[in-house]
Amino acid sequence: MRPLRNTVFSAIVTGSRIVSVAVTMLLLARGLGPTGFGQFTFALTLATVFAVIPDYGFSLQIVRAIASGPERTHGLLRSAVQAKAILASIAVFAAVLWFLSRAPDAETATTVGLLFLSFLFLSFGQLNSYAFRGSDRFDLDAVSALALNLALLFAAGAAVIVTKSPVTVALAYLGARALYLVVTWRLLRGIPADAQGTPGPRPVAVLRDGFPYGVHTAASVLYVSIDTLVLEAYRGHAAVGIYQAGMRLVFASMFAPEILTSGLFPSFAKALARNDTGSAVTLARVMNRYMVLVGGTIVVALALVPDAVRGVLFGRAYSSVDSLLIWFGVVIVFRYVSSTYGAVITAAGAQSQRTMVGILAMLLSLGANLVLIPRFGIAGAVVASVTTHGVLLVAYGWLCQRAVGQLLVPRRAALCATLLGSTVLVGVTVGVEASVAVRLVGVALAAAVATTIVVTRQEWMSLLAMVSLSPRRAAR
Repeated sequence: MRPLRNTVFSAIVTGSRIVSVAVTMLLLARGLGPTGFGQFTFALTLATVFAVIPDYGFSLQIVRAIASGPERTHGLLRSAVQAKAILASIAVFAAVLWFLSRAPDAETATTVGLLFLSFLFLSFGQLNSYAFRGSDRFDLDAVSALALNLALLFAAGAAVIVTKSPVTVALAYLGARALYLVVTWRLLRGIPADAQGTPGPRPVAVLRDGFPYGVHTAASVLYVSIDTLVLEAYRGHAAVGIYQAGMRLVFASMFAPEILTSGLFPSFAKALARNDTGSAVTLARVMNRYMVLVGGTIVVALALVPDAVRGVLFGRAYSSVDSLLIWFGVVIVFRYVSSTYGAVITAAGAQSQRTMVGILAMLLSLGANLVLIPRFGIAGAVVASVTTHGVLLVAYGWLCQRAVGQLLVPRRAALCATLLGSTVLVGVTVGVEASVAVRLVGVALAAAVATTIVVTRQEWMSLLAMVSLSPRRAAR
């Protein structure tokens, strides 16, 4: 019951963030058009690359450390803050070097600078939220996330509608994330004080122990940023805008992996810590069942009704993305299942191996994009993305097999994948001339049958029981 409760709070955290960011991005895409949207997302991507230095993979390292020793939460957090401050100084130096070497125009420089500063505020605020998760206080995490995402939704949304200026939107990001840092700091009072005689580690020790996590995070961010940076260099803002329309769907769809891994990861890590491999594997198989269900349903929708999806979200200016959406769907499924494998690998203590795979995937992505984008443009970027995500999935599956002795693909997940895959094949070969209404019915039927296959009777009963609880009982 506890993992399900945590999953619900994680859904609030992730869902509110995805809604706020997705709505803002959709408003920006429609308001600025492909060229303007490409310019803004390029600035956002570049700021994200700079911000990866202070992030350092603390989301994996600190949650795991606190979950295994909650009596030293505040000591660990103080040490992590000091370590993050060191990393933030390095990130500022790197950003200054970029400004001096590239000499961007005033609007781009201001937008990148404001977004980078907002990422620093966000990074320190998220560090506090990791203490909430590791201490099993997902309710505090949900409160702070709602404050951030509501502020971002209204401030950035208003900026897009009223000014249509990237600089104003960046200011909105900065204000919302500063508020988030203040809120999380105040909510830390809800975490019990450390036990006596349990000082935190030295910041240098935190950096040393977290180095594999930091390298993995850097490789992961570069892995999803290289395509945009290379596409901008060879094809310009308009191409980035079209490509980012599809990639924003990929990023927005990652709510399910984040919800499931955030809610179940502490329980999974604790099970492995007490050598209860059976319970850990059971949780991981549950994760993978739902990854296949949600990811596969998204692929069906993008394959059968791409024109409707694009029309509702982006408008006519982005019609050239229609034929690419099915491939963005394939990327989504690969990322979903890889999320399960990645969580298992990390919890099993094989983070260094995961990091090495991430670095290799990043290098493969760099090479593929440099070869394909100059010749094929946006299509080349899509092919490179599908290829590298596929290779990463296979490698993660191999590491998972080594860690827990199986690939975590239960029969229900295999049946679901077969059903949804068959629906995609039939839809793209037979149903391309059908009306949007008919195709939407096909998507709904496939999703309903797949859900029936994947969700067990016990899980339905647990969900109904939790929903029927009063707020007071649910909080206990």
